Amino acid sequence: MLKMLLRTLANAMAPPWPCVLVVASGILAADTPHSKNSALQHLTKKLLRKYHKEVRPVHDWTEATTVYLDLFVHAVLDVVWDDEFLSWNSSMFDEIREISLPLRAIWAPDIIINEFVDIERSPDLPYVYVNSSGTIRNSKPIQVVSACDLETYAFPFDIQNCSLTFHSILHTVEDVDLAFLRSREDIKQDKKAFLNDSEWELLSVSSTYSILHNSAGDFAQIRFDVVIRRRPLVYVVSLLIPSIFLMLVDLGSFYLPLNCRARIVFKTSVLVGYTVFRVNMSNEVPRSSGSTPLIGVFFTVCMAFLVLSLSKSILVVRFLHDERHSGRERPLLCLHGDAKADRPGMDPRAQRDGVTGPSTLQSSAHGEPAVTTAEQLILVSADADAAVQCPAAAAPEPGPRRKQHSLLKRLRKAKEEAPPTEKPEVVEKPEVVEKPGVVETHPRGMTVLPEMVGSMVGVYKGKTFNQVEIKPEMIGHYPGEFSITYKPVKRGRASATRSLRFIRLK
Repeated sequence: MLKMLLRTLANAMAPPWPCVLVVASGILAADTPHSKNSALQHLTKKLLRKYHKEVRPVHDWTEATTVYLDLFVHAVLDVVWDDEFLSWNSSMFDEIREISLPLRAIWAPDIIINEFVDIERSPDLPYVYVNSSGTIRNSKPIQVVSACDLETYAFPFDIQNCSLTFHSILHTVEDVDLAFLRSREDIKQDKKAFLNDSEWELLSVSSTYSILHNSAGDFAQIRFDVVIRRRPLVYVVSLLIPSIFLMLVDLGSFYLPLNCRARIVFKTSVLVGYTVFRVNMSNEVPRSSGSTPLIGVFFTVCMAFLVLSLSKSILVVRFLHDERHSGRERPLLCLHGDAKADRPGMDPRAQRDGVTGPSTLQSSAHGEPAVTTAEQLILVSADADAAVQCPAAAAPEPGPRRKQHSLLKRLRKAKEEAPPTEKPEVVEKPEVVEKPGVVETHPRGMTVLPEMVGSMVGVYKGKTFNQVEIKPEMIGHYPGEFSITYKPVKRGRASATRSLRFIRLK
């Protein structure tokens, strides 16, 4: 009985407790504010719940969607358009005025660049910004590899104009129209933000709007003309200055003697060096089928001058060689005593007539008849492969030189110091005649004078001294003609690069 009473009392009191709990939970829910994240999530779900990215975002399909383009020359492209399906009242969503949405989840205009010649290498940014009015901004860095009509005639002082043309692939101007996001004056000021430490310098950026008419319809397009100028300093230092230096070096070779073989070797080395320089630097000059760069013409002219200079030197040496071997002219290597042969402004025929005839000298010291100096010399080269017969040297010039004065003074002193020799009336036994002491000398090209007869001269041969007794028949010649030498014969210029040894033959 007591149990039934308690159960009845419990059933009578049960309904009020659930009501109290529901009211309490309602109060708690009303007191707990909505978090920002939940509002953002709720807004995103609301916008994309019935959104179809395949459909152009307009309520009236007859209206065109305007896409605003803006190009920052420091490689940032802004694309802005209005999406009528992605607008909301910010007061209903905790004053959220801008959110980011994935680009693949919404409609985006099909804008391309006509001048693209390579795959776009810009980083893929998967999100765009959408504000409460439905305006979408897609800002992304781009790296454009475009085709430009290069004018390389004035390289490296050239100015280039590269164009970037934007338009839609499928949508005509009735569906998608293009417009400028900024004014043209603002776009021209982008050169302040351009990368001025690169190879190019930005001069100006101009923009134009036009309608492209073709069979598929009318398409809106915007073209940006970027005018840039190349910085020429690196090319001047690496291309022009070395080429000018090589040309100046070749001009310096004209100071070498005409009949010097080293001149041809020198010019050949310069030509080979210039050729190697051109091959190594060929990739630095841009190639263009429209016009040939002026610097390429300059290099070609420089190489042509080098070839002509080398050819001229070869012809001159050949002409001098033939001229000296023709008629009565002595070989080029045998001009020992012709001091006038090297004088400028003298007629070669007069030189030839003055040195080729046999010269006769009167020995004043011994009163002997004139001596003919047309004896033969054989020149034997260091390679022992060339032997040339040529007449002896010409008559000595009047007036000895300073070194010859010194040699004559020492020869007189040696004669004075030599003991006197007395010849008996009846010579029973030949006596040994005392000769003057040997006077050593380095110059081998001094002319033998009459007062030197009877002296002993030590002629330097490059290593040691050869003892030569001066005899009357040597007058008008050189001491070096009667001694083997290992030094270059400088009287014959063509032999300046060879060591010649010559021996007088009786």
